[in-house]
Formats: sequence, structure tokens, C-alpha cells
Amino acid sequence: EEEEEEAGEEEGAYDSGANGDAYGHVASAPAAQPGLLDDEVDLIGGGPPAGPTFSLLPTCSLDPNTFQAKWKQMTLSQSLQHSVRAPSNPKVVDQQLRPVGMISMASGAVGGSLKFYFYAQQANVATPTWFLLELIILIEGNVANITVKTDNGSPEGMQQFVELLKSRLVF
Repeated sequence: EEEEEEAGEEEGAYDSGANGDAYGHVASAPAAQPGLLDDEVDLIGGGPPAGPTFSLLPTCSLDPNTFQAKWKQMTLSQSLQHSVRAPSNPKVVDQQLRPVGMISMASGAVGGSLKFYFYAQQANVATPTWFLLELIILIEGNVANITVKTDNGSPEGMQQFVELLKSRLVF
């Protein structure tokens, strides 16, 4: 299923408007309104409110010991593979993720792969919600092995984070 979606994507293409802006905002699609045709306008505002916007704080801080402790404690996680072209310079990964609020904890080359750890904190939520990310890019296979964990996040928030991440993995 993942491969079918990727097969339809043009390699290296990135449309920031489709998946989010430079600050990591990804708008949820508004719910369909029964009885309201596309060419009709709701002049009295009786329709449902627009969906919430997912975004990450532009800056946040987490020390290495806290990162490791949170990584071990977090129970909501998602692992997946994503096709990517391996970057010519590992710094490019940080340059792609930092503008949307994903902060690098550590990175380095290990064997035939590039290994990265990032953290982020969701904006506009009542309870602080952290996302931790392990990203391993296999240089020869052009595949990213991704593991994301969160503490107070919802499955929907996790999916929005993953979609934002995948939209930024264009090198």
C-alpha cells in the first residue's frame, strides 16, 4: 500500500502547499457538509468549523538524558519505511526538518546508513505533547526506516506528524 502511493509520486517533487507550510502547519481537511453543494455559499456561517491545524513549536529544548528516558517510556509509536533519495550531505536532513520544528538530537554515519534522532513538541495543545523520531536512511537502498514515538499525542496527531515528516524528506 505504501509502495503504491510512492510509485505515483514524482521522485524529488515537493509541493509545500499540499502538505504544509515552512512552519510545519498541516491543515486537516474540513468535514463534508451534507446538503451544501460545491457552488453554494454558506452566508450565515452555519457550517462546521474548520478542522484543527497541526503544527510544531518552532523551538523547544530536550537534553539527551531526558530524550533517552522519554524514548523508553513512550508507548504510542509507529514504525514505517519510506522511499527517499539519500542526501549527498547529512546536514541537508537537519536543514529540511528544523524549519518545521523538528530539532536534531544526534546524527551520524553508521556502516552504510545515516542515523538521525530528532525531537519536536506539538503547538496549540493543552497538554505538552512530545514527538521523538529515529530516522535511519539506508544509503544504497534509498529507504528511510522511521520510528516515531509520542507521549500525550493522539493517533491522529501521530499520523499528522508522520505526514509532515514524509513531506520534508525530499533531498
